[in-house]
Amino acid sequence: MKTKRILSITIVVILSVAISHSQFFRSTAKTGTTAAQFLKIGVGARALGMGNAQVGLANDLSAIYWNPAGLSRLQVNGEVMFNHANWLADVQYDFAAGLLPMGDLGTFGFSVISMRVPEDVVRTVDFPEGDGRRWDASSIAFGVSYAKNLTDRFSLGFNFKYVREALWDESASAFAFDVGTLYLSEVPGLTIGASISNFGSKMRLDGRDLYFNSDPDNNIGTGPNNIPSQYQVGEYDLPLSFRIGLAYNALNMGDLRVTLASDAVHPNDN
Repeated sequence: MKTKRILSITIVVILSVAISHSQFFRSTAKTGTTAAQFLKIGVGARALGMGNAQVGLANDLSAIYWNPAGLSRLQVNGEVMFNHANWLADVQYDFAAGLLPMGDLGTFGFSVISMRVPEDVVRTVDFPEGDGRRWDASSIAFGVSYAKNLTDRFSLGFNFKYVREALWDESASAFAFDVGTLYLSEVPGLTIGASISNFGSKMRLDGRDLYFNSDPDNNIGTGPNNIPSQYQVGEYDLPLSFRIGLAYNALNMGDLRVTLASDAVHPNDN
């Protein structure tokens, strides 16, 4: 009964936070209205091959992305993971993570997500082959994680992240966290998971190209001119998402295992 009570309270808290936060339902309700889109790119070859249905499974190091609660269930002394992908237009995507179990203290981990657009020439209408300048873009997120088994069946995990994006001379940053739960049900082989990802502050671009001197009316020879001005840039939410999932080991014969998994996902930008 104690385990079920803890599970129920945790799920209620997660749902309450997701529903009460304005960005989840009202502030951003359309595709393309959030920043840091690279945070939505899944990690782990198995996870991607299973259609991202990992919240209820979360039994390898990629759990640090999908459901950090799963980290405390990994039976390892320590582990690291690296992913690299060559995307279209030479975009480079990298993911690295590691964990270290600390006994009764819980499990600690770290992760780094990086996406880079290679440097290219600046092209304009007057200079279609380039005007002598070069630009690039990058996105990066650093995270630290903690997970612990609260009971023999129930686990809780957190990620705390710093997110930064840069486009030429402008950049934006934010802080975010993830929270996840994992429950090993009394039905053999059935696990239930839930997580909230990228709950945090808004992002706003800032940089030297947004500042300029303005003449309010250059047709008049008198009056103020060269007034310091700045382009107004809007704030954008992070791509918050709520996931809940089930995983069931239907067949386990040593090297042969069949796992059925399904996730329900509610993003704030769709």
